[in-house]
Amino acid sequence: MRVTALVLLIAGCVIATGCYTRIADLTVVSTKTVDLQELDLTQTERAMQVTGTSIKQIFLIVPTGRADIEEAIDDALDKAGGDLLVDAVVYWKYWYIPLIYGQFGFKVTGNVVKTKEWTTPAPPR
Repeated sequence: MRVTALVLLIAGCVIATGCYTRIADLTVVSTKTVDLQELDLTQTERAMQVTGTSIKQIFLIVPTGRADIEEAIDDALDKAGGDLLVDAVVYWKYWYIPLIYGQFGFKVTGNVVKTKEWTTPAPPR
């Protein structure tokens, strides 16, 4: 019984494939419009490190969509209410159990900076 369990465990590890790769280190990145002319990062208040993701699933061999770096950056910015990521790192994540299930996508971590005040529009009357 132990040999069977060990063989199944090893077979599962061999069948399940995955990868986690660091693909970029970025000093400053944003998907928002930011005026860089007067930006002084030493004077801006930074939020704690935030992580954003854009993860899609794979069922059988069919992906459920397309993972996007911009979506991962937007996710991070939205979590902290900022418009700029400083010292960002982009990762590519992937794992798959053939013909069953898997996930792939991007993960972005960085410090969020709010460079401008956002105002909420007044509700229509």
